[in-house]
Amino acid sequence: MKLSRKNIMRVSRPRPLPTIIRIFLFGSLISLAMILPTPNILRAQTEWSPIPTMDFDKIEAFLQLSEKNRQVSLMEQSKGLLNQLPLLLASESALLEGYKNAYAAVVLNADRDKIQAWEQKNKALFESDGFVPALQLHVQYLIATLTKIMGDDEAALALTQKWILDFLGTGPNFKTVAQQALLTESVSQSLFLRAPLDALTPKQRHVTYITPTGPRPPKTSSGTLGRVKTPVGMLAELKQWYVGPLVNIPEVHRVNVIGHFRNNKNPKLFEEWKRNLSLEQEMAERRGLLESFIMNRRPWILWQTGKDYALFGRPGEAANIMVVAIKESPRCADYDKIVADIRRIIAEFKK
Repeated sequence: MKLSRKNIMRVSRPRPLPTIIRIFLFGSLISLAMILPTPNILRAQTEWSPIPTMDFDKIEAFLQLSEKNRQVSLMEQSKGLLNQLPLLLASESALLEGYKNAYAAVVLNADRDKIQAWEQKNKALFESDGFVPALQLHVQYLIATLTKIMGDDEAALALTQKWILDFLGTGPNFKTVAQQALLTESVSQSLFLRAPLDALTPKQRHVTYITPTGPRPPKTSSGTLGRVKTPVGMLAELKQWYVGPLVNIPEVHRVNVIGHFRNNKNPKLFEEWKRNLSLEQEMAERRGLLESFIMNRRPWILWQTGKDYALFGRPGEAANIMVVAIKESPRCADYDKIVADIRRIIAEFKK
């Protein structure tokens, strides 16, 4: 049987692959090309450059010098700010002006129009009962922090204790003061730690930052010190010092005051734990959280006190105060942990 030309062409012509298969094969080829190493890549994998010999003594010397220079710089900045901030506390007007200077420099980039709009928007806030007292407390705590950075631990301790009394002494305005962002934000967010030193000088905001033709860089009367940023990074290196939200007064006391006496093996620590328990209760009463305090915070504080008794080699008092904690609050959140610590103390005593 003879095939017609039409039939022969029909038989010999290959059928086209379905579109989906063609796409799959094309994608596979591309992927294969991407993963196969090229000659250059293969050459790079087999030809290793020799590692240069390192002089580790020189590197160590460099690191020591770098650390020393950084420390000196941070201390100079801390000292400059520590000299400046007390001047702002001399009067409410100087303090408010210093805050406005810092805000203008850090947030508003010394833009005249933005500054005027910001001041107008916040005029009522600046004149409120809570803002300036909160600003005073904020700066007071910065001074205590800088004092700690400068290495005067005893003075920093005394300043913290005074700060706590001043905060609690705000009386009827306590809630209004405690709600201010100056106290609810972490210390590291402080504008005073981020502004150039000369920006904090009272009555300088309109002289150095704002001119009839617009803003310009501030002048510096003390060399390069006024142009550098103040020591935010130094806060990260502080040990046993609170740098969180300042509204948490009991935690400030635990870290700064109790921590100080613990590090110095001073038995005054236990009187301070009583003080801390009182602070926690007072804050709970002010916030309407007394029931929660009795249920969880009081046993937690007694537990922490017991830990310090154990640390000072007084296991009997440690176990007793922890027993008081769970006896008074058997449903507290830390019950199991407290029981475990009591048993550990007994086990160590019996060895």
